[in-house]
Amino acid sequence: MKIKVWANIIGWCATSMSAIFLIPQIYLTFKKKDALSLSLFMLGCIFFSSILWTIYGIHFKNLPLSVNNISIFILNILLIGLKIYYTIAYKKYLLIADKYLFLNELSEKEIAAR
Repeated sequence: MKIKVWANIIGWCATSMSAIFLIPQIYLTFKKKDALSLSLFMLGCIFFSSILWTIYGIHFKNLPLSVNNISIFILNILLIGLKIYYTIAYKKYLLIADKYLFLNELSEKEIAAR
């Protein structure tokens, strides 16, 4: 009986500690508005492993494992959303910058032609 209680305490402590490991990355990505350095492969691996671990935890009725991986799944979805959003925003920025540089080059050529 005592072993099961300690195992549950350790499980919930591990759940709370590992459920927050993505929060600093989400905060930093949101603060810097930059997600180019995030690996989409890593995010995909975390995504699919959290799904598999959740299924495993539900099958064996392990609540700490299931809660942990559901929270990791939700945080990972948020991080994937930030990655997609800021990648699209960066590409739009590059297009605008290219147009500006192109127009700037044209005006310099016009000035040089005069």
